[in-house]
This record gives sequence, structure tokens and C-alpha cells, in this order.
Amino acid sequence: RKYDGQKLLRVFPKSTCLIQEMEKQPLALCEEMDERKNQDSSINLLCPENITEAVENVLNSNGIMHYVEISDVGQYIREMEGGNETEPDQMTWEKFVGYETIISWMEGLSNKHPSFITLIEMGRSLEGRKIYALKIGNSPFGKDTKAIWIDAGI
Repeated sequence: RKYDGQKLLRVFPKSTCLIQEMEKQPLALCEEMDERKNQDSSINLLCPENITEAVENVLNSNGIMHYVEISDVGQYIREMEGGNETEPDQMTWEKFVGYETIISWMEGLSNKHPSFITLIEMGRSLEGRKIYALKIGNSPFGKDTKAIWIDAGI
């Protein structure tokens, strides 16, 4: 999914009028990013670039306080990833890295050390992305070798 140009709006509804307005265009084209805790809590709306001005006009005309939390979500994601997507050999664990970097890093490790590291595709995510495991080491005990599972939550 591409987020370039999309804006994240923080919206502070003053009453149930926002709920009624959200069912209308253009607000219906925005994605509510979090579940409301109560009627008075703020809402984060992810809006496509081409409708953000129209959404803000609807909010303004209804007197609904709001502000732009993130002006370009795609750029923000890249900044949070540290621009590291093309440099898997220089990956560190000190900042967030994206899926592509981690996959490249895992593939690179298994290619660099084929006698010691095996890359295993365990399946696919709902988005169709590979779910990899790295088997590290060799054992003369074969299938009777004890193992440990480390899940990094990526």
C-alpha cells in the first residue's frame, strides 16, 4: 500500500454531528485509523491527497476542530524507517527498518553463508508477503536437534 501524499488528520468532534458527516462524501473516503474510546475522543483520519482540502472544508463548515498531524504519511514512514530500504548490509537494530530491508538482509545472510544458514519460507501473509525463518547452524543429530524459536515481531 502506498501512502505518498496522504495526510493524517487529527479530528476533535464536539458532538455526534461528525458521525453523521462521516457517512457523506468526502469524509467517507477517509480511513478512520483508530477505534474511538468515547464520543468525545479524538479521531485520526487517513485521507487521500486529492480529497484532503474538501475534507477540511467539511470539517470547517461544521465547526469541527482539527489539524494536520502528518502532512505526507509516505514521507513520514520513510523517515521513521531511516531511509534504510536500499542498504540491508548496513542494517542496525537501533531504529525501525521496513519489511523489504529485513527480507533483503535475511536473503543476504543465507546467500553469504549457505553452509551454515538456511532460509525457509514458512508461508505468506494476508498481503501475500513472504514469511521467512532462518535456520542457523548444522547438527549431526539431524531432526533430533533441539531448537529455539526467536520471534522478532516484524
